[in-house]
Amino acid sequence: MITWMQRHKKYLVITVWISVISFVGAGVVGWGSVDLNTSRNKYVAKIDNLGISHKEFNNAYNTAFIMQNQLSNGELTNEDALKMGLDKVVLSRLIQSKLLLKYSNDLGFLASEDEIYEAIANDPMFFKSDKEKVFDKNKYLETLKYLNISESDYANDIKNRLEIAKLLKLLEIKPSKNELDFTKASIGIEDDLEIRIVKLDEDEKNISINDNELHQYWEKHKDEYKSELSYDYSIYTIEPVDKEIDDKELEAFWNSQKHKYKNTNGKIMTYQEAKNLAKEDYLIGELEKQAKLDYIKLKKKELDFKTKENKNAYSDIVNNTKELKEGEISKPFVLNKKYYIVRLDKINNPKTLDFSQALKSVKEDFIDFKKDEALINKAESILKEKSINGKKIGFISKDSKNTTDLSDIEFFTFINELFLKDDKKSYIKLNDKIVVYEILSQKFKEIEDSKVRDNLIENLKNINFNTLYSDLLKELNKRYKIEIYYKGSEF
Repeated sequence: MITWMQRHKKYLVITVWISVISFVGAGVVGWGSVDLNTSRNKYVAKIDNLGISHKEFNNAYNTAFIMQNQLSNGELTNEDALKMGLDKVVLSRLIQSKLLLKYSNDLGFLASEDEIYEAIANDPMFFKSDKEKVFDKNKYLETLKYLNISESDYANDIKNRLEIAKLLKLLEIKPSKNELDFTKASIGIEDDLEIRIVKLDEDEKNISINDNELHQYWEKHKDEYKSELSYDYSIYTIEPVDKEIDDKELEAFWNSQKHKYKNTNGKIMTYQEAKNLAKEDYLIGELEKQAKLDYIKLKKKELDFKTKENKNAYSDIVNNTKELKEGEISKPFVLNKKYYIVRLDKINNPKTLDFSQALKSVKEDFIDFKKDEALINKAESILKEKSINGKKIGFISKDSKNTTDLSDIEFFTFINELFLKDDKKSYIKLNDKIVVYEILSQKFKEIEDSKVRDNLIENLKNINFNTLYSDLLKELNKRYKIEIYYKGSEF
């Protein structure tokens, strides 16, 4: 193994993405349109004898969606996520994780029960508090319940992660002296720059839309415009009836459930503080028997569902019924202080919108496209001139401060892209502007070893790790059979 890795070790490369998928159980979006093949019904993909279940894929997709949605200030729709290929990225990462797990197990890297217990017990998420760093079993169980994860599923995920970590430990190789010396020199490069910030004039921003061009643009990009994944449900609800409850009986109920009632500081609320909340839960609890009886009647068609509703892929009802198949009825569940029983009537998978349905989005994207095109043409015209007639900003390096008219974020982006390019004279696009640049000269700056050595070693270790990781995945892709059943995939 080590010999193979050393033989495939490259010198310096750009950092690549590393993935060890973590298990998160809170579901938002449901998937699962499959054919009659047994493996297809059970898995979205299979790596040799290891399958990726629909639940595992849903959980990973939902986690990625939530994270991406937070980065988008809560404005991301599932349609946007699918358009950007989030589902494909998630599936690709899960496949990589399974490849690593399979190879780790083949090499005999297994995690013992003691190692699994130790990993869980030392997870700060389950400590009693930030000050009291002791494993709290109640907190552990409450967290798993909140995330809708069973203890066995969570322990199995920890086991998989530990086994993958044992394999990845072999990829941690310290950089050689030559690598360190070479990198010290390369990060010490300073460019003497002349830059010119190019924007569109107001009249240039007024894009005239030609119907033929617009239609041609849609034809080329129409697969990017799809309907949103949604679900048709028949819904039956049972609401609690408000009534007086004996105070002693209610207090006894609160006492048995008080760990659920906490204030914003995480402390258990007193009975008086939690009384109204406890009453709501008590009344809902009284409906459980009726909900079960009504569930049986609905299954036997002795009762009718009350309403029909269409729900988007990240609604609460979808979240609570993600395992349902078309035509199946859910068991009773509590949502918004009432019992729900639902039947999944139809899964409306994303479909490519026709031109009229997508017109608004197509127009917006086409205008952006034409603006980018005009901006690039303007920059390329400047590059054809003998001089770019810009502003000389002197010598800059990767850690230089911003002295330009760019924002700090734009300057940081520009500098990072600049030091990845080989062109002496070119341009870098930044949203609504382009920076045309010319490198007039270069020099090396002096760097004190005491300030950079530790960071350099760590960075080079990461680069070496990522290189070996990438090469290892290529080999594992050849070594193991990969079958993908997910219909949205284009691998």
